Formats: sequence, C-alpha cells, structure tokens
Amino acid sequence: MPYYKFIPKNSKLLKIKEEISISINKANVFGIIVFAISSIIFFSHFILIWDFKLLIIGLERFVFNLLITIPIFILSIIFHEVLHALIILFLGKINIKFIKAGFKVNLGIPYIHCTKPISSFTYKLSLLTPLITLGIIPLLYSFYSGNSWFLIYSIIFITGSSGDLFIFLKIRNIKNNVKILDHEELPGCYILE
Repeated sequence: MPYYKFIPKNSKLLKIKEEISISINKANVFGIIVFAISSIIFFSHFILIWDFKLLIIGLERFVFNLLITIPIFILSIIFHEVLHALIILFLGKINIKFIKAGFKVNLGIPYIHCTKPISSFTYKLSLLTPLITLGIIPLLYSFYSGNSWFLIYSIIFITGSSGDLFIFLKIRNIKNNVKILDHEELPGCYILE
C-alpha cells in the first residue's frame, strides 16, 4: 500500500509505492555466496585456460606485495563509490549538492547516497557500473592475459559489488522511467508513484 515520506533535503512529500532494501546481514550472506561461486567458476576457468602455476604466481604477488596491493584496494573501494556518483550526477543530471558520501563506521562500509529521485534506468546503471568496471573488465583481462593478480582482484570486487547486484536483481523489472529514491539507511531504494 502506498504511503508518503517527507524528504527534508528536498522539502517534498513523496508518495512511496514500495520500499526495496536488504539488511546488512542478507547482503553479507549474498556476498559470501557470490564469492564462493565466482571463486570456484573463475579459478577453474583460469586454470583450464592457462595453468595452475600462473594462478599460484598471482596469489603470491597478491599476498607478498601488500605495499602495492593494499593502496590499490583502498583506491579501488573509493573509485567504486565515485563510479556510483558519476552515473547519478551525469546520467541522472543531479546537482552534486544532492549527493552525500561517507563511511558507516558501525557497518564498515563506504557509501554514496542521492537525496533526490532519479530514474530507475539511472539507478540500475549506477548499481552495475562498479561491478562491470572493477569486476568484469579485470576478469576478462585476466582470462585474456593470464595475469591471475587481476583474477583475484576481479573476484574481490565482484564480491564487493554483491550488495549492488542484489538490489539490481530486485528492481531489474521496474520500468526505466519510474522514479526511484535511494534509501537513506539501508542498501536499497524507494519506488515512487
């Protein structure tokens, strides 16, 4: 049943058709499932295409070059959130004053939050862009080049995008022109009427 929600930043009363969100616990369980499935599938494919030895070399580089790996991962986590914001800003044509960024210390997660409604198409694309950019493209590169460091990187960032993927799967059938408001507390959104 529809209800109304006052959005202080917009000073508007919005009619909410449906709330779609997931708890952090569900997102974590889904992330573990995504990690397990992608690890099994992608590691086995890599070994079939290339060699087990190349996989081990990448694992060693990954673990023993932490002075390089850790900064790359910190920058990639920030870039993940920046990608969300860029899609919302440019495709959604949203003013930067409606974008909030931060880190939820109690949950251990960074976030980007848009306080203004955007189209379902823009929202869906903002959910998928980090997955494609930081997960799928490095994965394809690892299969092409035999560089297993990128394989490991891609699996971690596919897993890191699992909450976004979960929300995308829940809203994938919503028409692209329907307005969506980002949820202010949980991973998810409000479908507006």
